[in-house]
Amino acid sequence: MEVNFGHALPRLAARTFALILVAGAILDTVSNAINLLTPPATYIGTALTLLALPLFWLLRRDKLLVIKQGDGSEIVPFGRRSLALLSAILLVLWIPRAFDAPHQSTNGLLTQREVLEIQGPKEYEVFYPRPFSSVPNLNFSKMVDGNYFYVDYDVIQQRPDGFKISVTSSETGSAIEWVAVGLPEINDRQK
Repeated sequence: MEVNFGHALPRLAARTFALILVAGAILDTVSNAINLLTPPATYIGTALTLLALPLFWLLRRDKLLVIKQGDGSEIVPFGRRSLALLSAILLVLWIPRAFDAPHQSTNGLLTQREVLEIQGPKEYEVFYPRPFSSVPNLNFSKMVDGNYFYVDYDVIQQRPDGFKISVTSSETGSAIEWVAVGLPEINDRQK
């Protein structure tokens, strides 16, 4: 397949976008997509992808963008191949949302866990996805996805809706996993 953009900027943008898509697919297979493709990234990526189709159509109409396959035929904006590519991009963006389970409930107890990415020594405030009726049992693990991270921290405050910790020292790119277990808020138990 041959792609003729005419200018260097669209070529660079297309290569960067393709690299991001490949990187996203690889990260999804490593099961980190839930943390990396956050809901805002999913929504923004979806909007950009859906806006790209009319832009592709306008650039093709004005002969500023021509994408040819190996047999010489052009790829059209609303053809089978471009719609298949669009569907694949949307699927990669939305798969993490389908498998995102921030909480589990057993025996009336609510268990919530997440990984907190540490950006260096400072205070971090975390809000639970669903609040508890009282301060939950809160535990931390420095072992995340099979990797041990050096992190020194102090729990400053615990509340039914979250907690605050102060990281005093950490290595670059570290993280800790928190697990909170307790009774869900009364409104959540009635649902």
